Amino acid sequence: MEPGGDDGPGPAGGDPPRRRRALRGASLKRLLLNIDLGERGVGHPLDLALLGHADLANVACGGHAGSADEAAFWSREAAVRGVAVTAHLSYPDRSGFGRRAMAIPFDRLARSLAWQLARLPETAAVKLHGALYQAADTDAGLAPRLAAWLAGAGVARVLTPASGALAAAAADAGLAVVPEAFADRCYTRESATGRPVLLSRRHAGAVLAADRAAEQARGLAVRGVVTLREGGEAAVAAETLCVHGDGPEALAVASAVAGVLRESSA
Repeated sequence: MEPGGDDGPGPAGGDPPRRRRALRGASLKRLLLNIDLGERGVGHPLDLALLGHADLANVACGGHAGSADEAAFWSREAAVRGVAVTAHLSYPDRSGFGRRAMAIPFDRLARSLAWQLARLPETAAVKLHGALYQAADTDAGLAPRLAAWLAGAGVARVLTPASGALAAAAADAGLAVVPEAFADRCYTRESATGRPVLLSRRHAGAVLAADRAAEQARGLAVRGVVTLREGGEAAVAAETLCVHGDGPEALAVASAVAGVLRESSA
């Protein structure tokens, strides 16, 4: 995908490819660490270091970042290290890094997602990115359409918050749901439902530094709770924790969180 955000060509049709390595080897008996990769280019040393801490690598496929060459490179590197791969799919929004809400027709979105997913043809697990992740979690109209599309595309598993719209729709569509929480993001109460959700990046303190991310990971791993921005705690079901790969402290955060998860599962 070029920086202008062109959807790229969709598949010509026919049966979806067989998708393997769907969290292969991941027993989910402990919290797994998933890290976003492929947002800096082929072989970037920081991403290589991040991969060393990951159980799951969320590989950018061109929607918000990445390219065909980058996706292939990171998929190979993950396989060599025994790290499972998820396809990190986004709105077609490279200039906004996939973090801007987009009101686009679903057929255009589906074409873009198909074009992105085709870059990892053997990967059966998907994690949505940024604004699309948030929309799928909260939009009861969009979530079932996305879940049906993912199932039709041969996807087997989706990483998403346990309590949101996509989790329910994905289960209804026959997908395995891998409940996800975030080690490096602050949580708040959603006003409409009272459930714990990510604090918008527009607010100060939305992204946690390494020490606070480690503390949050420990709370999730040991007691299944997060501390809310407004005070108090809330239960968050999770089988995997995310660390974002694009932040300036990404490596420090990943190292700290990985250490906590190793301790908690010892």
